[in-house]
Amino acid sequence: TGTQRVVGDPRCDSKDQKEHPIMQDFEMGKGIRPKPSKRFSRADIVSPSGIMIRTNLVAETAIMNDRMPYPPLEPSTAANQQPMVVNQPEALNFQVHRRTLVDPDILALEQRRIFDVCWLYAGHESEVPNPGDFKTRVVCGRPVILCRGDDGKVRVFLNSCRHRGAIVAREPEGNTRSFFCFYHGWSYDRAGKLDGVPGVSSYPSSFRQEDYALAEPPRVDGYRGFVFINFDAQAMDLVDYLAGATEYIDLIIDQSPSGQMEIIRGVQEYDIRANWKLLVENSFDDYHLLTTHSTWLDYMRNSGVEMKRPERGHLLPAHGIGKPLGNGHAVIDNVNFRGRPVAKWIPIFGDEAKRSEEHTSELQSH
Repeated sequence: TGTQRVVGDPRCDSKDQKEHPIMQDFEMGKGIRPKPSKRFSRADIVSPSGIMIRTNLVAETAIMNDRMPYPPLEPSTAANQQPMVVNQPEALNFQVHRRTLVDPDILALEQRRIFDVCWLYAGHESEVPNPGDFKTRVVCGRPVILCRGDDGKVRVFLNSCRHRGAIVAREPEGNTRSFFCFYHGWSYDRAGKLDGVPGVSSYPSSFRQEDYALAEPPRVDGYRGFVFINFDAQAMDLVDYLAGATEYIDLIIDQSPSGQMEIIRGVQEYDIRANWKLLVENSFDDYHLLTTHSTWLDYMRNSGVEMKRPERGHLLPAHGIGKPLGNGHAVIDNVNFRGRPVAKWIPIFGDEAKRSEEHTSELQSH
């Protein structure tokens, strides 16, 4: 979960972040955004937030459109000819038109109606345990900094100098006393305050440094150590947005004897040359387990993990339960083979983890 990062933008890598063009005067709180471009190249798309995003998705879409015997349709036109989604629960019929996965205009609508108004996971407090610790990443096309200040507070900043929009934190992580813009030398302290301007005496009297702190998303909130951001100032509160998902977050964290989680070192990165919705669907799809992950299942079995054989005609040892959690969140409960370091030990965790679990059980029994 927290240790995985999906890289959909090649410029997520720190070596490229310095080249990431971000609009200087994006007025997040006022909802003022430039209109998305109607011209899409094989590599670039202008998002509704005004940030140029280079995505494999758009490149693939352009290639597919080149092969199509007809010109791309606007979402409204396509919807009039054929519905984008067929949802008939009483008939157990749910279908999605493939155009929703390749049409760049639909992607632009999703950016405005989903990613510009929903709460987005930005990181975990344990990733920046000490004052000055920071992490940089791109969250739905926007480069951000997750940082802990001298006051112990965890903040999220847009990784963009208020002067000309250049990146101010070009490393993926570290500890710093200040964030320094390599372009003109403006610097910001750990709380985002502008504390250094070369040649400040040459600026007019109307220039006030306190007006040019690093920009922050309009809404920043956390739940049990998980930090979320929202670019809609009028968005509902985070706990209301999470709805029933909080029960499952609690369930995972409460397995810890301390009631806390820590994101350990190590990140699994992978590129997905596909629409973002396919990744979401894959997370809910157990149908592919036995075929796609057969080598992993063999590894688990050869490592001594008990692999219960499903009943004839079934793919998993037990029936799963799909549950809607509200506000678009959902979960599938079923028996799996992964184990949990505290709740369910399996051999691949090693004997040391097993002894630790037994010791934890003894402490809890007392």
